[in-house]
Amino acid sequence: MKSTGFNWKNFEGIVVISPGDYLDVRNGIGFKEFVEKKFLENEEVKSLVLDLTEVKVIDSFIIGIIVALYKKFQNEEKGFFILCSKENHVEGVLKQSMLDRIIPIINDLKKILEMRG
Repeated sequence: MKSTGFNWKNFEGIVVISPGDYLDVRNGIGFKEFVEKKFLENEEVKSLVLDLTEVKVIDSFIIGIIVALYKKFQNEEKGFFILCSKENHVEGVLKQSMLDRIIPIINDLKKILEMRG
């Protein structure tokens, strides 16, 4: 499904959100509000995956937003919150910011979806 420019799909309680080709200060607040309203307060959502495989541009502003969303998700005592990213510039930024020490980064969406079982 598509809403506010962000694609998402629910796989039996695992929601995968694909923000598109850029995620930065231009759309960061809208992205945060979208995720909070649509998924964090939704009891049907058990786990959340931010699929960054198509993202070409990401900045430090978004790193802060991802951490904030992760903390809120953990406070809701839901399932897992995972980043899906291929080995590229974006994953380099995530690792350089040491985000991978807080939030798991997995390169294979199929493996993530298998975790539901």
